[in-house]
Amino acid sequence: MFAGRRPGLRSLQGALPALPLPPWPRPCAERAVGGAAAPGARGPLPSTGSYYLMDLVGPPASRRPAARAANVAVAFLRFRSLVRAGSLPPGEFGDHLRHFAGGSHLAVLFGGRLFRVPLRAGGGRPLGPPELQGLFQKVLEHEGGQGPPPETPAVLTAGDRCRWARARALLLAGGGPSAAALGVLEDAPFVIAFDPSPKNGEPPENGEPPKNGEPPPEERDPPRDGDLDNEAKALLLGPPHNRWFDKSLTLVVFPSGRVGLNVEHSWGDPPVAWHLWEFALALDRSLGYDENGNCPGVGQDSDPETPQELHWELPPQDSDPETPQELHWELPPQDSDPETPQELHWELPPLDSDPETPQELHWELPPQVSGMLPQAREQFQAMAEGLQLHVVSVEDPLGPSGTPENPQELLPLALELALVRERGPALTYEPIPTRLFLEGRADGARGVGRPLLELERALRDPQTPRGRRRALLEAALAQARGRRRAAMTGAGLERHLQALAAVANQMRLRPPFLTEVLGQPWALAFSPAPRPHPPLLPLPLRPAGGGFNPPHQDGYGVSFTGGGDAGPVLVHISCREGSPKTDPRLFLRRLRAALAELRQLRGGEGPPLPPQ
Repeated sequence: MFAGRRPGLRSLQGALPALPLPPWPRPCAERAVGGAAAPGARGPLPSTGSYYLMDLVGPPASRRPAARAANVAVAFLRFRSLVRAGSLPPGEFGDHLRHFAGGSHLAVLFGGRLFRVPLRAGGGRPLGPPELQGLFQKVLEHEGGQGPPPETPAVLTAGDRCRWARARALLLAGGGPSAAALGVLEDAPFVIAFDPSPKNGEPPENGEPPKNGEPPPEERDPPRDGDLDNEAKALLLGPPHNRWFDKSLTLVVFPSGRVGLNVEHSWGDPPVAWHLWEFALALDRSLGYDENGNCPGVGQDSDPETPQELHWELPPQDSDPETPQELHWELPPQDSDPETPQELHWELPPLDSDPETPQELHWELPPQVSGMLPQAREQFQAMAEGLQLHVVSVEDPLGPSGTPENPQELLPLALELALVRERGPALTYEPIPTRLFLEGRADGARGVGRPLLELERALRDPQTPRGRRRALLEAALAQARGRRRAAMTGAGLERHLQALAAVANQMRLRPPFLTEVLGQPWALAFSPAPRPHPPLLPLPLRPAGGGFNPPHQDGYGVSFTGGGDAGPVLVHISCREGSPKTDPRLFLRRLRAALAELRQLRGGEGPPLPPQ
């Protein structure tokens, strides 16, 4: 009723109301509200503004890195009507999102070296997966790929934003090869990074299936605790010389053929990136591979059958111009039996015999930029060594009837219960997409609520009747649903606090109340992996989820996915090494104990387990 007879992809978006903003001129409102978001942060992007998404659980679809990269890159480009090219040029006082119309090439990183890989043939025709695989293979066979990485400014994109802003300005001002390399990176729709093995540093090459019958840890299905730890950390941080954190999207390809995605989040919230990622993994499977793991078409004759050109032939006009004329299709004659039904195909133009080869870009760093690199490397090393990241599995929560329940309801409550048992009442954060508004971004639901605190006390008290405990559990679940509903409709507490902060900032005020409330650190940030509805991948295929850094030095960052028919719930837990308040293994034990208690209360079977 809103979109007409031929609705487009975003036709119904116009029926949604806009998020309410203060009554200022729109640019002022956007600056005031957006200034508190990621572009205004000056900390390193890997620790404050990035997250990662993982490949499907189990073995990769192909063990040839170049083939996986080609199929997934084509899938990204097909999705480009929704996710355009993005980059995040830094400023000394704030970053600025920029969108580029470029689409003629990809930026490819291998061993710290930068390559420009074309996306179109000489005549402007888009290259297909087999041609891209050939170009990516040339990058992997580059003679300098196995040597030490060259001196590049890549590590600066992982550090302090003010320092990188000054370095970038110097590189652009100097012109020459460095300015050209920056142009290739910033004008590419996304970056592809061919990484070494996350476990032993092996260079990318065509992987071989395991010979002893035992799959490598990252390919087990279901994965065991710790199997995906190294891969997850490599996706989030990666070798600093082989990343460009200014880009919104970096496709990471490992020697085994497994892939992953590193996302800089200020351009869009995780549901958008997850939709892109699941679309890409589904199309990757649909495009498929041959028995050798190559993209279909690799190694075929370079002179395919000449395509037929179809012509329009209009009948002569009648003498009476007012008479409507019927137009007919006339196809060229076919050699086959005219009585046999013929299947019509789309004909692709013939492949070029030698598409443009990848071009390596070089850097010429002025002394001022080179002098920044040692400190940037030290800071990155400290950041990487200080991150604890674990991927574990937990049992499905049970619903009232004993059937698997949506983990997005019971698992967050178990996370908060485990946190309360660790440190008492604390501040938690759950991002909620404001999907009921036009171009809505995420809002936050703050906990921990009074019903959960009462439930925790009741579980510790052996004299509390089971009926009372179950009533408190339902009250805690109802409060959590209410917080999420309020956030989705623009009435959440976090949105009100941020609106007050925006008004105070515009009026140059510093209210003590806002300073105290917004200055309190989050002890726990948690989020379910937001899969598209309906899912684009058929069961049992399922991504292994994703994760992010902890929200604070003394906090936890938790993401989870799966459950029910999608297999065990995979939980990604991150925290900082050396914090006296965090212990990921102890927190995991408390989480499993809390989940077991809540499952028993919800299912009504047996007494609750004693708290741990």
